[in-house]
Amino acid sequence: MESSSTSKVLLSKEPEAIKDLVLAIINGDQDNYNLLALLEAPILNLSPLDSEAALTLSLLSSDIENQADINDQLYVLASDQGSPALAISSEGQVVACNESATSLLGNLHDQNIFSLGVTKLDFINFKDRIVRHQGHSILQFCTPQKKQSPLIFTGRYKVNQQLFFLRLIALQWSESMNKALQDIFELTKAERDVLVCLGSGMQAEQISDYRQSKVGTVRQQIKSILQKLGVSSQIQATSLAASLGSQAYSEHQNKSLVADNRQPLSSSHRRASNQLRQDQFVRGDRRVGWRRYGKKGGRPVLLMHSTYFGAGNFAPERVLAYQSGLDVIVVERPGYGSTYPPSSPSTSESIVNTHIDDCIALLDQLGWSKVWLKSHDFGFVAALAFANHSPERVCGLFAVSPLPLFLPSSDLSAIPVQQRAYIWAARHCFWIIPLLLRLGHVKARKLGPTRWMQMVFDGTPHELEIFCTEAGLEVSENSYHLNLIQKSQGHIFDMQIGIANDWTELLRDVKVPLAAVTGKSNTTFDVRIVRDLTLINSNFDLKEIDAASLTLALTDTDLCHTAFLDLVKTKS
Repeated sequence: MESSSTSKVLLSKEPEAIKDLVLAIINGDQDNYNLLALLEAPILNLSPLDSEAALTLSLLSSDIENQADINDQLYVLASDQGSPALAISSEGQVVACNESATSLLGNLHDQNIFSLGVTKLDFINFKDRIVRHQGHSILQFCTPQKKQSPLIFTGRYKVNQQLFFLRLIALQWSESMNKALQDIFELTKAERDVLVCLGSGMQAEQISDYRQSKVGTVRQQIKSILQKLGVSSQIQATSLAASLGSQAYSEHQNKSLVADNRQPLSSSHRRASNQLRQDQFVRGDRRVGWRRYGKKGGRPVLLMHSTYFGAGNFAPERVLAYQSGLDVIVVERPGYGSTYPPSSPSTSESIVNTHIDDCIALLDQLGWSKVWLKSHDFGFVAALAFANHSPERVCGLFAVSPLPLFLPSSDLSAIPVQQRAYIWAARHCFWIIPLLLRLGHVKARKLGPTRWMQMVFDGTPHELEIFCTEAGLEVSENSYHLNLIQKSQGHIFDMQIGIANDWTELLRDVKVPLAAVTGKSNTTFDVRIVRDLTLINSNFDLKEIDAASLTLALTDTDLCHTAFLDLVKTKS
């Protein structure tokens, strides 16, 4: 793991040096902490960037966003579980591929498509068709290993990325489609298999070799297929097969997208007492993601999740909720997981109101008239906003590691380097936050879902121990997708709402019972400034836990749960 203490410190602040560094980070050649090291002076001095550095970085924004879009598309392609897919440069170099392509074509690292059997003339013609006619085209070739079985790829060109994206036409339709061909057209299994081969571009001789059957038999099967399908030529049968295959593939992709968003739990976590159920609903023109765990029909709890955890993704917390008879729902905030933000979020208030309306819509759908509110770190502000908006629906509010108020003059020197960079940016130059996140995505993807917390909690090794456990790994993987699936938009909104804006009035005016727990070893939310919250609202009951830190909800789950139940018992 790279640490901020070992990152190279760039001493030069010349515009060209800054530009070179940022472009090297987005291309994966340098670590994002090198830029954070460069920003240390204004961060620690609590000042904006000097004008020359600010101008350099702002002018780079479009370049960064363009390269980030390329990174996003290449990442999606590499993670695609569908048919073989490739991204290649104009010179034919393989830039990215998915696992299916590797299984079919072998190791493609540093390969070009000419080594796969594509001729230079075929590639030139393929590119020419796309450029001249501005649409998809076809690239067909035979690999040296399978000279009798041609591969047909459809391809498109992305001008901004200057890359060609290829996908193999692979007809592996669903069981329902297979059954339809049997029921409606009365195709035998052998005929259905031959139809797949036709759709893949194979001729009778190649099908015979592939299926190890006589050419005469294959020709007779093709003739039977034409009669049953009611088509007059093999070309029409091939087109129909390709069309059916693309429909089946589209269905597969849609199902895969939903499955990826919902992140099903591992088999060891499927006991009823700790299941996390994930679902979605539509409100207006937006999709809203939500989660549920605990004892269905029990005491209703609405949980406002944190940035990185507290979204029902910690198994011990789910078990405790079930055992205590709590029915917990978590509505993903705009920009997180499956929840789309409003089409044009003009202010932080519009984001907050959207989330409140999402929560009320779900409560009404479930028939819940009143709930207990819980929150984790940044979710505290959302919980306060809900309690102020609909106090009649709230029994009480309990916060774990509540977010404190950061003033422009707040000392950030004790906060881990990456976290203080975001807090500083939110208070002094908010426009740089999307850039910092985009650069951070490069490192997050290198580390992957199970290790990306090493970046989030770099500088606080004691926070990382929990993420080495089985339950901690589930949290890490779940939060990775919760954050990155919408390019950290939710994080941006949270920084705007919780750090850039003053939410003192929300805390001062809240009328519901209010309690919280915080850790004395929390280096991000220093206990001294968390205590200041009790000065704003004298009814705020704050408990401090020794040796606990920002990951308090994970490391001291029992204590947090007991404190919540104490509030429930006292105020019920």
